[in-house]
Amino acid sequence: MKRRIFAALMGVVVIFGAAACEAVPETEKMDKEQAETVPEKEFLTIEKTKNYDSYWSEEHSQVLASVTQPGVRLSKEDAKEYPQLAAALEEMNKEKQMQADTEFEELCTMAKEDIEMVPEFFVEHEYTADVTVRRADKEFLSLLYNGYYYLGGVHGMNMFWGENFDVKTGKKLALEDVLTDMDGLPQVVREQLDRHWSDVEFYDTLDLEEFFAAEGYTPSWTLDYNGVTIYFNPYDIAPYAYGMQSVTLSFEEYPDLFKEEYTHTPLRYAAELSLGVPYFVELADRGIMDRVAVYSYPDEDEFYASRQIEVNDNQTNETIDAWGVAPMLLHTTEGKTFLYIQDSMQNAYYDLAVYDVSHGDIRKVDVYNCGYRTLPDEDAAYYPTIQVITDPDDFMLDTHTEVLSTQTGHALYSIGKDGRPVSETDWFVFDNNIDFTFRQPIDAILIEEDGTKIGEIKIETGTKAEYFRTDGETYGDLYLPDGSIARVMVERKDWMPYINGIPAEDVLEGMIFAG
Repeated sequence: MKRRIFAALMGVVVIFGAAACEAVPETEKMDKEQAETVPEKEFLTIEKTKNYDSYWSEEHSQVLASVTQPGVRLSKEDAKEYPQLAAALEEMNKEKQMQADTEFEELCTMAKEDIEMVPEFFVEHEYTADVTVRRADKEFLSLLYNGYYYLGGVHGMNMFWGENFDVKTGKKLALEDVLTDMDGLPQVVREQLDRHWSDVEFYDTLDLEEFFAAEGYTPSWTLDYNGVTIYFNPYDIAPYAYGMQSVTLSFEEYPDLFKEEYTHTPLRYAAELSLGVPYFVELADRGIMDRVAVYSYPDEDEFYASRQIEVNDNQTNETIDAWGVAPMLLHTTEGKTFLYIQDSMQNAYYDLAVYDVSHGDIRKVDVYNCGYRTLPDEDAAYYPTIQVITDPDDFMLDTHTEVLSTQTGHALYSIGKDGRPVSETDWFVFDNNIDFTFRQPIDAILIEEDGTKIGEIKIETGTKAEYFRTDGETYGDLYLPDGSIARVMVERKDWMPYINGIPAEDVLEGMIFAG
């Protein structure tokens, strides 16, 4: 039954010490005037959801079984522009969720049986899936799913599979749609395995021609910005101890292997990485594909305690304290390559660590008080809805602020010359505004929506106001009852905010600070 369960699933298948994400002078932004060799492509706006369900046993005072299933959708604007793709993603999400719901019922049944047989050795039965966006331009969308299941025994099992779509038609792509020569696939795959996985002891009997030709076998693959990546799950071509392997067949190295329409890609791009799964990209114009990977390891409490970054034979190790680690790779028009790694902290804040890997080594740029954009979503319960970075020159980040209340605000960014996120605005806008009432009269600045000063105003006692944005340091912007915008200047003494030299708590009723 355990084997059938996973087969069915496969079938559907910021802390205060960190640097702030802040505005940077225009001269420090990327020079975007360099001409591209192919027409510039725009990128999709992708949103990721995640559903969680668990079975709690009152008798045993623990969770017996759980299922986590991700979903992928277009933004509302992109869904209108690409209705066929939006419909295809919706149908895929429904199929996967239905299968997850069915398997959850069977996991619960199995867990109830197993805990009665060996209660002292019982471990939660789970199926946890995640998805990363490998490509999301206006031509093709490619998703890499990673499913982990544990049903008792010595170890669990990770499996990887891809879902690839034509953006305009919503058609799901097969590998045969992209390649010109399926018969030549085993040879080029073997070349890449020998080049990048020389430490793996493949099965002595491995014959890739027979492997790819086996009845019922469908390759796990993604259509990336620099080629096609093929994934081999544990036990496919090597013993479990070696984990999964993947190879990227690049458009540049194997131009005759691909149909031309799939090889035209933008020079800049962003791709999410799965922990422990290498991403192959050419660095430093060396003419070969380099291997970039991010690993993170939990402690006894199942929090991530360390992070390891590998670029070929170069390696860095750092101590962290996070319950989630989400890496991605950003490649610029100028050919530079950076890693953004979001650490989800235990206090519900985020850090964004930035690394420059453009030259084949690993150079830490800084750690910033921001994280990937989370979207308001009434249907999001256990996990937030995330807006994925798909364009290095145009993306949103969230930042934790403590000016007039504890608030998370978002801003638009582009990638700077050194890889740091550069804000395109002077403020962070909130999704959920806070209502204030003035406890005493106060002088403030009257501004336009764009921040231009148009005068001064005295706000009277009892005035209602809506706190909607801040620069994160020196001011808060408030909507007044007549629709005008007042800016109150703020300074800090120790941790306490002051407005015009008066403690803010004596000026405003309704402020909320965490902790």
